[in-house]
Amino acid sequence: MADISPRRVEWRSALAVKILRWLGWVVGASLIVLGTARILFPSGTIPGAAAMTASLDTEIRTGGVFLIAFGSAYLWAVRQPTIAAVPLRILAVIMALLAGVRAISFVESGPPHWAFIMSAAVELLAALLTWWYSTMGHPDYPRRAASPSG
Repeated sequence: MADISPRRVEWRSALAVKILRWLGWVVGASLIVLGTARILFPSGTIPGAAAMTASLDTEIRTGGVFLIAFGSAYLWAVRQPTIAAVPLRILAVIMALLAGVRAISFVESGPPHWAFIMSAAVELLAALLTWWYSTMGHPDYPRRAASPSG
């Protein structure tokens, strides 16, 4: 039988929060780096890209700004002294939408370069972990996790 004492759950929760906060830093920094690269080197950041048109160039560079903003929001959220549940849940939903849009594109246009399939998997995982992290901000989190009813 698993040990579900509140003390043990609090220790596990603290470790999970530290790990998830660190992963939030990785996600945020990665998004900022990718966004900056999209602005500076638009065709170099898209594996398997065809010839660049002016319209495609401006869309990719503009998308880079959104990636920087999204990454900055992640960094802001994980730097808060308490878990910012609502902003984190918004970030989680946006991350899940990114994966969903990739799935729609896959169905509509066929399979993209493998790097984009991996991106969808990472985005979905980041969405799930971000949502989980947002639930840890609830004041009853350790007690709820330790109770037999869950």
